[in-house]
Amino acid sequence: MYEYITLHRKRFCVHAMCLVVKVSESGYYRSLQSAGKPKPWQLLLVKIREIYKQNPDNDNYGVGQILLNIAKYLMGHTDISTTANIYTHPTDTSLETARKLMNPAP
Repeated sequence: MYEYITLHRKRFCVHAMCLVVKVSESGYYRSLQSAGKPKPWQLLLVKIREIYKQNPDNDNYGVGQILLNIAKYLMGHTDISTTANIYTHPTDTSLETARKLMNPAP
């Protein structure tokens, strides 16, 4: 709908077109501000593609390995084994916390 308004805004009033197509005028103007900016999912896709290109064997990566590599990148680790140890070796305290969150006391 926003594209329609943009295409016809020289001919018709933006306020009137927003009323007719039932969108908020502020939403329309907000969409103009964010036009051309990459969406968060697009940035993530770029990072995933970078991970695949790092090594020829990466084309066999599954979701788990991709998530681990993204976590490594976000946490600033240089070695994936550091990140893997954090996520694959939970402590008793972290397990107890997770258990409490999954089964809250009444």
